[in-house]
Amino acid sequence: MDNGKNLAGLKWFYNLPIRHKQLIGLFSSEVISIVGLLGVGAFLIITGGRSVLVNQAKSELAVTQINYNIKIDQMGFGFRGQSDNIAIIAAAREPRLNPELKEQVQQILQNEIKARNIEYATLVGRDSRIIVNANRNRTGEIFNPNNLVTQVLNNPQQIKSSEIISWQELTQESPPLIPQLKTQQLLIRYTITPVKDPETQEVIGVLVSGDIVNEKLPIVQQTVLTYGSGYSAVYLLPEDGDFQLATAALAEDSYNSSATINSPQDKILLHISLPNNSLLKAAVTAPGKTVAQRIKLQGKTQKC
Repeated sequence: MDNGKNLAGLKWFYNLPIRHKQLIGLFSSEVISIVGLLGVGAFLIITGGRSVLVNQAKSELAVTQINYNIKIDQMGFGFRGQSDNIAIIAAAREPRLNPELKEQVQQILQNEIKARNIEYATLVGRDSRIIVNANRNRTGEIFNPNNLVTQVLNNPQQIKSSEIISWQELTQESPPLIPQLKTQQLLIRYTITPVKDPETQEVIGVLVSGDIVNEKLPIVQQTVLTYGSGYSAVYLLPEDGDFQLATAALAEDSYNSSATINSPQDKILLHISLPNNSLLKAAVTAPGKTVAQRIKLQGKTQKC
């Protein structure tokens, strides 16, 4: 039955004058071309939009990484210099410090945490016990975070590392930052620097510097100020838990960041979490790849 209808339709077309056939053919080709162009155009717009989103995400991520690494690089340079300090070397050599030397070394370490706005500055001996530290007196305690001190003792090269520490560990050190934090786990940037005997080049101690990332705003604030818009955040992922926000900044409105270096701070919202962790989970499951999506924050769509 259907075949009969098809044949009747074709017979109708065959019976048309040649001019009509040509017009129908031209019209059909135009329609096909337009539909094809619209399809290709839509595909290019979608893929182009995705490409722009991913490229912007890569760019913002690169800036955040630079801002994140600035402090740890500064710590690395500073404590590499202090590893050659005569007082530091003398303290690492002596099994028992006299009060004058201990006070001198402690002052050096306290100056470091004040100058660099960090929480940890500690001299550790070959037995992984604290010789002198900048904050609460912990002399004699084992201090070997995530075995980083052991690694440097076995291979005398400076290590830079980001780790997760507990609230309990932070309270043992008792830095001035404690009252501001309200979380049980924290992200910290460490540098672990060998202290060598200048005569034998033997490792006689280790300098540990540590900077808590939680609520450190320059890391994310500078990224937002660079672009004049957007969202920048650092999260930590404990082995036995879900993602936790360490620090974040969100531009409330887009503005021209080139107009002024120090843009008004009231244009930036702080400590704003993502509505869910789907983007973070996607990034973890695709190591080495950039993932991006549009997310609504504070009622406005942001590229993340």
